[in-house]
Formats: sequence, structure tokens, C-alpha cells
Amino acid sequence: MVYSHNPSSSHFAHFVLSTTTLIICLLILPRSLNAKTSPHIAYLDRNLLIADRGNNRIIEVTPDKRIVWAFHFEGLPPGHGADDAFFSPDNSLIVANLEEENIIVLIDYASRQIIWQYGDGTAGAGPNQLNSPDDAYILPDGNISVADIKNCRVISISPDKRIIRQYGSPGRCISGQNYYNKPDGATPLADGHLLITEIKGGRITEINRDGFELYSFQSPAIYPSDAQETTRNTIIVADYVQFGAIYETDRTGHVVWQFGPFREGSRRLNKPSLAAEMPNGYVVANDDFNHRVIVIDKATHEIVWQYGVTGVAGDEPGYLNIPDGVAWPNDVLTRITATPMPTKEPF
Repeated sequence: MVYSHNPSSSHFAHFVLSTTTLIICLLILPRSLNAKTSPHIAYLDRNLLIADRGNNRIIEVTPDKRIVWAFHFEGLPPGHGADDAFFSPDNSLIVANLEEENIIVLIDYASRQIIWQYGDGTAGAGPNQLNSPDDAYILPDGNISVADIKNCRVISISPDKRIIRQYGSPGRCISGQNYYNKPDGATPLADGHLLITEIKGGRITEINRDGFELYSFQSPAIYPSDAQETTRNTIIVADYVQFGAIYETDRTGHVVWQFGPFREGSRRLNKPSLAAEMPNGYVVANDDFNHRVIVIDKATHEIVWQYGVTGVAGDEPGYLNIPDGVAWPNDVLTRITATPMPTKEPF
């Protein structure tokens, strides 16, 4: 299988080729100034990286809804694209896990080329094998962490493709001390710990580098997905079900805030797989089977920004198809000036 990028995609932040001279401005502004510049910036003060799985692509979108970077996975069956995509600590690389293909890839942001791959494409637990990898991250030391769902483990992989740490054990899919039942999330924390989310066990657990459990609690979600920590040491977790919800809990599992479940209307979520609190305090989430990425005002419980048309899959500008992952550049307020794209949504 051969992967390649789409050469027609323009990287507006780096270059523009045209017979007419264009000036593209990269603004790094304080949040307060951005908020006065555009209504979008009040809710979203940075670009978002979206793993648009159904379209077999990863795109970077500005607050005013322009695609400024894209990578296309060529030669894949429909819907086999990246489930997640995250920046490296210095934003020079993007790591993406392709759950259906049982591989992880590293993409060079500047050249849009795959420069590293782990997994031979077959499901397994042997050398260079994975079984439904999810939530791969590039760690500060250069290693790659990933939740290997059907192998019931979380592993760290070195650049030379050695497994240097393993938590859980293939064939031991149970929920308990040092064992994990279908982990679908393993979020790295600032202190080097991991926050592990289990599908079948329903637990959310923080472990240190040695695998010691610091705390563990039962998630309020029916199908907990990709738990994320906030700056207040609370936990935000998405509930990946048809009438989905987003919960914020303390470290005992007590719910301190939630969005949904809603049975109808524009706020109804359909299998949201990742939600996280952004530095500005708003919650971003990918609402997979509503084909949209949304930003939620926690105070009003309203959706205040959206990319994608609710319930309509597509690949044209302004549309998504099962977006399964969302992230943002590390420690950067980035906005590339552009004319807002037409949208059918009131956001």
C-alpha cells in the first residue's frame, strides 16, 4: 500500500503561487485583541487540526473556517483514514493512527510526507504489529505512545520501532490493577503520566511511568472515549453513543459539568469521540456522526462555533465526513487571515 499527499493542496502559511501577488499575514496576537478583531476569535483563538476519517484526510482549519493545510491518504478504502492526529511538541510533525489499517504514521508538517510508520498493516501483537491503534501521541522524548485497543495494552514505541514500555497485556482484557479492557485513550500529561480510558472496563486511570496507578474511577459515560485533563486537574470525557454527551468529572468520578445527552435539536451529539477544554476555557469536540467539529460555551451550554454541516457528510470546503479526532498546535495562537467560507450553520 502506497501513501502520498495531494499535491494540489496549498499550504497557505508557507507559500502561495499565483500570477497575482498575494500577501498572507500570520498574526500572533493576545487573546483580548483577537476577540475584538473577529467574533470567531472570542470562541476559538487558534487553528484546529481535524482527523477527517471518512474523507481519508487530515485538515487544519482557521477560526474563520479556511483550510490552510491538508494531507490526503491515497489508496485507502473509504473511511480508513486517520482516527486521530496530534502535533509533536514543536509542531513540526503530526502523528496519526489509522485504526482500520493497524498502523501509526509520522507526517512531516512542512513537506507533507510520511517519514515513519509503525505497523505492517496486519492485526497482531508481535513485532511491528498493532490491533486497532488509537490516540497516538509524540512524547517530549521522541517516543510514540498509543492505546492498542484490541491488544488491551498501552505501549511506548521508540523511533527505531522497539516497544520500550507496555502497560496491560495482550490476551488479558480485564479491568483491574495493571490490566486494561479495550483502552481507547492514553493521553500524555504534563508530568509524564498517562491518562488511560477503557471502553469495556469503563474506567479512567492515571498511571506514572512505572505503571503505578495514582487513581482510578468509573466513568459516567456509557462508552467512554479519549479522556483529557484540564488545567484544574478535572477530567473531560466524551460518551461515544448515539445520543452522546460530554462529562467533566473530578478524580473520583463526580460530575461537575456536562453537555447532553440531548434527544433532539442542534445540540444533540451523535457518537462524539473526543472532547477537550481549550486554553481559553471553551470545550472543543468532534461530533463524529453529525459530521462536525464544535466549540461549546461551558457557561451557556450552547454551541458557539462549528465546522461541518450537521448530519451532512461531504468533502467540499465547510464539510466533514466522520471527523474522528481534533487537536491544536502547541502553545501557539495562530490565525491566518482569510475571507470566511460560506456556511449553512449559524456559527
